[in-house]
Amino acid sequence: MQLLYNLAAILVVILIIPVFMIRSIRERGFVERIKQSFGFFPKGALDPVAKKNCIWVHAASVGEIVATSPLIKEFRREFPKSPILVSVVTTSGYEMANRIIKDADSIIYFPLDLPFVSASVFKKIFPRVFLNVETVCVNYFFFACPKKK
Repeated sequence: MQLLYNLAAILVVILIIPVFMIRSIRERGFVERIKQSFGFFPKGALDPVAKKNCIWVHAASVGEIVATSPLIKEFRREFPKSPILVSVVTTSGYEMANRIIKDADSIIYFPLDLPFVSASVFKKIFPRVFLNVETVCVNYFFFACPKKK
């Protein structure tokens, strides 16, 4: 079943490449979003959180970011030595997170649920805890992430 899921995900990405190309021309910030979604983060973006037992909070868009910001402040207060990573899906969510969440050590776009992307990003970060504030990425941890040895 996992193999079928992974093959379907890869096929969907291949089929929507023309849409990605059009959106990259029309939408401000789309190229950066896609690069990060494929696991190509800006230099140093993951350094503050990579393999440091971070708290990873995933909030898809603006609404979840606004709802999550008090929780992230509380995490910072309760766990001052734990790095905090915030991930988002939308460009507006990314902009809002950078504007209102000052307690995060890193803010990134969430990686696509492709086996070679999500597993690679998870291995780089290896968080202590993952808090999903929405339901888009439920399959991420069930299918793609490696188990700790």
